[in-house]
Amino acid sequence: MLLANGLQIAPQALAEVTPQLAESYWYQDGGALQLEHTYALYGEIYRSEPWVAAVVNKRADAIARLPMHVWSDDGPTRLQVTPAESGYAKLIAQPCYYLDSYTFWSWVATTYDIYGETYLAIVFDDNGIPVTLMPMHPSRVAVRRDPDTGKHEYLFMAGNALGTGLVKFGDGEVVPIRSYNPAGTERGLSKMEPLRSTIFAEDSSRTADAAMKTNGGRPNVVLSTDKVLGPDGKKRLRDSWNQAHAGSSNAGKALVLEDGVTASPVQLTSVELQMIEARHLNREEICAVYDVAPPMVHDLTRATFSNIASQMRAFYRDTMAPVIERFESAFDFYVGQFFDPKLAVRFDDADVTRGDFEQRATSAQALVVIGALTPNEARELMGFGRFKDAKADKLYANSAQQPLGEPTEQIRLTGEVLNDPDGIAVAPPGPTTDVPAIAGGTHQIPQLTAPSAKAVRDLKAEVGRGKSIAEAARALAQKSPDDLNDIAAAVLMAMAEQRKK
Repeated sequence: MLLANGLQIAPQALAEVTPQLAESYWYQDGGALQLEHTYALYGEIYRSEPWVAAVVNKRADAIARLPMHVWSDDGPTRLQVTPAESGYAKLIAQPCYYLDSYTFWSWVATTYDIYGETYLAIVFDDNGIPVTLMPMHPSRVAVRRDPDTGKHEYLFMAGNALGTGLVKFGDGEVVPIRSYNPAGTERGLSKMEPLRSTIFAEDSSRTADAAMKTNGGRPNVVLSTDKVLGPDGKKRLRDSWNQAHAGSSNAGKALVLEDGVTASPVQLTSVELQMIEARHLNREEICAVYDVAPPMVHDLTRATFSNIASQMRAFYRDTMAPVIERFESAFDFYVGQFFDPKLAVRFDDADVTRGDFEQRATSAQALVVIGALTPNEARELMGFGRFKDAKADKLYANSAQQPLGEPTEQIRLTGEVLNDPDGIAVAPPGPTTDVPAIAGGTHQIPQLTAPSAKAVRDLKAEVGRGKSIAEAARALAQKSPDDLNDIAAAVLMAMAEQRKK
């Protein structure tokens, strides 16, 4: 409680343009717009203005399609909580007992975008734990604030006229989700308010366009004749023309004139052309206020292949991320207070932000190669099932990589050669170097000399056919078993040249 000259002030009054010191009520801010011929409620504008409906539906469906989970932040670990483990997770899995999850979130997001706010009544069990939520239409909700404590009471007006009744909800029994309102924090402000002039202009343009099609009118044709027509003759000519060619249902009919009457079309004026351009501007302004790129609602006027792809990725990252976080914050603050404070709700947007299949495949391969992901984790990233092999759950990395500043590790074999694993006959030993013997060995490593030109040429020929050095050496050894020393010397030379590259 705050005091000003002895008067009690609710903390929320500090954020109000006109601070309310006494007990106060707040009703929906705005609620309707003045159009050219009518006064339309926000809901009616959503029904009648296609571009408003398009951007609102796009944003609402973008949220409704996302799964929502409860996570536990316990120290260094962050684990997803199942409905069987927590009442919070069970509530989020089915937030409203008479609406499916998609319909519930679609209603919440659509109402928020139309009215700038939405309210959810909390239903508790006998132990005071929330078990379900009930959407309340913001146009039927009044907010009363206690001047002493700043706590709220939400009054839902049920029924109409004389049959109206008030259903009261306490401060902790409602989840209010409100957008920014410069007048204060008690009610949200609809995005349609900044679009007043835009929606007025769009409605007027659509009305004029409909009238033109209905009446055939701009007029777009001038009928003329050399004869002098009296009032009755003019009326008969006009009525005859309108009957045959006026209105959209008569479009394209054959034109038949008589008695020297001619028809001259009237071209669009610059003012009318500007009206068409103005309608494009109206569309862009609606998209701008709702922060939706025009290509997202299929306005491809200025779209290119490259910027469409980037705008698709930016939609969830830039446009929807603040809305998603506002919903998450409201749920954690108003519903999460009845559960473990370590629990938090989060929308799962991984499927819609992780890129297309080709990009994910490239990323998954790179992460497995550097040892950041196991093969099974990479398969899950791609949407595949796990491979039932323990090796698929291990991390792998390139063994050829070395820490900077350290010499390259080299492995040399010394001693007698074991029975050859490739089945290649070993030539009788020549001059040898004394090395420690390996148990079970029967041969010694010969002292190698410089290879002959023939051995080098033959080895390069085999490598040129697509074989590795080892495969080429094996092929030459099988072909010329008497020249093993020469082949081995050629192999060592080739490997040395390869290291230099």
